[in-house]
Amino acid sequence: HGLALVSGLDVYISVGNALVSCYSRMGMLREAERVFEGMGGDGRRDGVSWNCMIVAYGQHRVGSKALSLFQEMVRRGLRSICSRLQVC
Repeated sequence: HGLALVSGLDVYISVGNALVSCYSRMGMLREAERVFEGMGGDGRRDGVSWNCMIVAYGQHRVGSKALSLFQEMVRRGLRSICSRLQVC
């Protein structure tokens, strides 16, 4: 993650998405949340970003946060059947 920051790669959505997924798989949910939140301020989130974070919450058994984030994603006009299935 540090290398991505230093080299400026953190501006790419795909890098942020990979970091969210990686931190989640390593059991570092707070770090995944931090990366996801950092992507939101300047519009660097896409549907994949939202899905990564929703799946992270689902994998870590934080269903209420997963559902809440899913509802926010839908409210913003993004859709995903995969996220809904993962959370349930």
